[in-house]
Amino acid sequence: MSGDVITSHRTLYLDPKLGWVEQETSESIRMMRCKSSSTSYVDNELFARAERGGWDAIPHDAAARLSGAERGYVFEVKPRDKAGRPFVEIRSVRYVDSALASELLRGLRLHDRQLEPLASPELAVDVFCIPVQEAETFYARVNAAGGHITEAKADLNAMYQAFQRLQQISEEVSRLCQQSRSVIERIADDGIATEAPAISDRSKAAYDLKRQAAGHLQSIRDEQLALESDPGMIQEKAWAAACVKQAQEFASAIDKLHAEHRSYEVQAANRIGDKLAQDLPSADTPAIQRRLMFTPAVDYYTARGYDVRIVEEGMVLRLDDGTVILLGAEPQVRLPGAPQAQSGDVLSGRGAAERGRRTL
Repeated sequence: MSGDVITSHRTLYLDPKLGWVEQETSESIRMMRCKSSSTSYVDNELFARAERGGWDAIPHDAAARLSGAERGYVFEVKPRDKAGRPFVEIRSVRYVDSALASELLRGLRLHDRQLEPLASPELAVDVFCIPVQEAETFYARVNAAGGHITEAKADLNAMYQAFQRLQQISEEVSRLCQQSRSVIERIADDGIATEAPAISDRSKAAYDLKRQAAGHLQSIRDEQLALESDPGMIQEKAWAAACVKQAQEFASAIDKLHAEHRSYEVQAANRIGDKLAQDLPSADTPAIQRRLMFTPAVDYYTARGYDVRIVEEGMVLRLDDGTVILLGAEPQVRLPGAPQAQSGDVLSGRGAAERGRRTL
């Protein structure tokens, strides 16, 4: 693990009566240190209570002979859903290492908490999801290994906290919209440098809040699913249904407010662009207009063998009989035998290349 950075770690204790807990008790018989690194290296080190006090490390081969529960094969499961696709979320006491992955997760389709596929089992750390169709396979393997499965109870307090956060996010995004709405009217010559970054920062904040809102709404739905599996609890289920309905309305309002703020960002960019364009040289000059107008004609006559080119004053066409024609703001024609023009006159000289005779 040279050069690795530990990204997650914890220490748990096994009490015969309480199971795996975070605090050491006088009855604790096992200790487990779990580590996960930046390169997805996972290590679960087991210890036994020493007779002299303290803890002795258990060699890996000896640890493999312990019961599943003593090795941390203890899991809490709860239902999840993504667009009508049912999943089971599994929280593991032991971090997901190569031993756990090969013994219990082999062939299963692992997903993260956002229900996106996991590239490697070790990336799960201690929480992963599997399609509900594969749950029975996992449960059977855990039982065969001497582990334990428990169903997570719905956390109504967490549900209410997520609901409150949704309400706060709605108010925050609304406030961002009000601030940017007033800015749109104030963008002027002196306001460009100061107002534009403010709108950009608020746009980023609104986007982050929108993503948070989606996560809180999903958490509320997940807790409702967990509650549905509990028998009875009619009052709690009714409250949860009302909470989900109101949470969906908050989330919908947040989406609309985010879209509104996006429109302010576009308006600000357009107004600033218009102002900046006023300070730039105009591309719509008479010379450029003439060039755009004559380019098709130059292409046409050049393809037919005429000596024709665009100059600053317009288009010069030289005929084989010596006639020179200038089309532009001041059209000119010089017939064969006419006096030579002054130096620098656009009608002076002939093309170096002789063309075949053509008729206009």
